[in-house]
Amino acid sequence: MSGYKNAFWLWCGAGLLPLAATAQGLVAPLPAVSAGVDVSNDSDGFRVFKPWTQYEAASGWGLRAGWQRYSMDDWSATGRSLLLTHRRDTAQYNWMAQLGANTTAGHTQAVGSLDAMHRLGDTTSLGVSLERNVVDSRRGIDAGLNYNAAMLVLDQQLHPRLSLGVAAGSTWFSNDNRRDILRTRWTFTLDEDRGWYAYVKTRNYRNSDPYRPEYFSPARLHDASLGLLWRTALTDKVVISAHVDSGRQVIDGEGQAAWSAGLYLSSPRRAAVQWKVGLESSQDHASALQASAGGYRYTSAVAQVRLPF
Repeated sequence: MSGYKNAFWLWCGAGLLPLAATAQGLVAPLPAVSAGVDVSNDSDGFRVFKPWTQYEAASGWGLRAGWQRYSMDDWSATGRSLLLTHRRDTAQYNWMAQLGANTTAGHTQAVGSLDAMHRLGDTTSLGVSLERNVVDSRRGIDAGLNYNAAMLVLDQQLHPRLSLGVAAGSTWFSNDNRRDILRTRWTFTLDEDRGWYAYVKTRNYRNSDPYRPEYFSPARLHDASLGLLWRTALTDKVVISAHVDSGRQVIDGEGQAAWSAGLYLSSPRRAAVQWKVGLESSQDHASALQASAGGYRYTSAVAQVRLPF
């Protein structure tokens, strides 16, 4: 798990779409096995490799096992995790929860997450995102640091073509630093039939005890970006999602350019066999937990499949 880098609602793919574009029929629950891998690399040379596998019963209960390898220069660390999971999807609400333990570099800690969303009406959804996890930077891993995060999430359809997403909350790091954060995402439908959307995203946060050496933690960070998203079905079995955005990031009063781009291929949401592969890259300090110099870049890739039986 590395959910600190991702809010409950994502900034790419379906997470940028308005409610009307993502509301689809529910698939009857079936037992399933899943497997996947998440990899990343940044301009500091910090590399992450995280394969995982999961069993899920028709009741929504399941068990997930994961392995982690971190490396940088001549340093490396490994970890493993085991979590009890539960997922439920209805016309009115959905949630995904997991709770268990992670052992990394000799430090064993409780970890888990809860992402829940309740549909209040045709135009409004309200939710919460909770997470406890390890701080996956070199110094954070060596010190055995963790964080607890809590976010409130609102998704509001303001107009048939315009939607607003808001996430607000805090992250409490185990080295006595608190990070308060507010994110917004405005999405405008350019051409729904062809899958074209424009969006503006903003982010503001501050650290109560800044400049910690274990991870990137300025006193204040503000950024805003303008982007374009294309998401459409290439065939009846393959959906493509691509996005690119560019903007400005201000860190403790000093501005710099920020951008991100991503490309994903996946199955349709109602397909029996679910799969996804994707690649994303960004110039964005806030994508990292590693203290870093200017010009930071972060690249990640994902591959996963879910097979019912």
